[in-house]
Amino acid sequence: REKMSPPLHTARWVLIVVLLALGGVAVHQASKLTTPTDNDVLLLGEDHPMEQYGIIKKKGFMNSKDAVLWVSVNWGLTPYDEPVYNHLNPKKYPNLKLDTSFDASSSEAQEWLVKFCDDTSVLKNEGKEVHCPFKEFKSWVTEQSGRYTNRANNVPYDNNGPDLDTYATECDTSGFPVPAAKFDRCMAFYARYQVDRGWISTDKSLLRNLYQPAGTSGDDDVKLFFLRMEFASNISWTEPVDVLRADFDAWESYITDALATAPAGLRSGFHSGEAWHWMDTIEQMEAGAYGAAGITVLVSGFIIFLGTGNLAITLYSLVVIACILGSVVACVVGMGWTLGFLEGICFTILIGLSVDFVIHIGVAYHEVAEEFNRDGAEATRTDCTREAVAQLGFPIISAAFTTLISAIILFFAQITFFNKFGLIVMLSMVIAVLTTFLLYVPILDALGPQGHQGDVWHWIAKCRKKA
Repeated sequence: REKMSPPLHTARWVLIVVLLALGGVAVHQASKLTTPTDNDVLLLGEDHPMEQYGIIKKKGFMNSKDAVLWVSVNWGLTPYDEPVYNHLNPKKYPNLKLDTSFDASSSEAQEWLVKFCDDTSVLKNEGKEVHCPFKEFKSWVTEQSGRYTNRANNVPYDNNGPDLDTYATECDTSGFPVPAAKFDRCMAFYARYQVDRGWISTDKSLLRNLYQPAGTSGDDDVKLFFLRMEFASNISWTEPVDVLRADFDAWESYITDALATAPAGLRSGFHSGEAWHWMDTIEQMEAGAYGAAGITVLVSGFIIFLGTGNLAITLYSLVVIACILGSVVACVVGMGWTLGFLEGICFTILIGLSVDFVIHIGVAYHEVAEEFNRDGAEATRTDCTREAVAQLGFPIISAAFTTLISAIILFFAQITFFNKFGLIVMLSMVIAVLTTFLLYVPILDALGPQGHQGDVWHWIAKCRKKA
């Protein structure tokens, strides 16, 4: 009361102007927080041998196929949730089910799939690797039909292939496109031939994409239920999130336009990629962090309003809380932090730590003012502020000190998360204490409500009495 309040009262206007200006700069700097430029999550620090091994392996021993972003275009599956699905249960996952509209057997569908592969190879990844099993299927069918025609015309032909009579039975001899009635059966014959010749393993062959409908047992009834084409994109999967987002949007637009021209049985296709999962996770982390900050500020304001019923105190508290949040985030942005997994968790905790001291002082100011009003005394802003600081100043500093010490201990941990968590706690405590006493207290001292100014409950009671 005697040592802290007088200098704060004397310098209150200077402190308000200077710290609000600094708070504005901090909030602007905090807005520059970006998402990670790659998908590395360093758990042990860059200098740790295990992390160094991962970095060297990634940058020095990754071949071009590993580094490239692969985009898959898929047909035959559709997203599916259970009829009663609880999105708040982390043990429940969305599922996939067969797309009953998928049908690649028609001549139009077969021709379209080959054209789609060619067009996509040129437009989206010219010169890059492509996996188009359907285009390979066309080449194989064309080759076998040519062999059959040559044999029928007594022209020498390559005998290195499947038995031509069996081929004619399974696939017909008309070439590509295969007649719709024999399409699925021919695909099964082609897939088994690949495996038998050792061209591909069973777990990677088209046999995995075929199934025997219930109640059937013959090859005539086998069905193709899933088809995938894979394209090497023009960027690496380690690109920054904004680059991945731009590439995702380009693929989304291209696939949407292409499927609009597809035959009816192919219009439910979709594209996917492992990098899209990372991109979406980071974007959701960013949205969640900002959303959590906004919700916390609103909830804090609501609690302060419930505790004080005073609009002025609530408004001042929100301004100061925003300055605390902005200052802490600005500090870590200046240190080179980005909003990744670990940082997102730390920022969520930061939000809770930033509001504590402000709420305590604000409620204490209101209670002191109420006590003066009940006693019939005329209390000034300075009186209320001095008493609030006298009551809670030492407990707040003590709490900040003990929390700060516990945070410093975390700096000695080897796990990066604990280091970052300790830094966030330390910055939160230091900035929250300084901002509370050097900005919030002067604001209440200079502009705090007197009497029943801003007291919503008082005005509601007064209106009821008049009614």
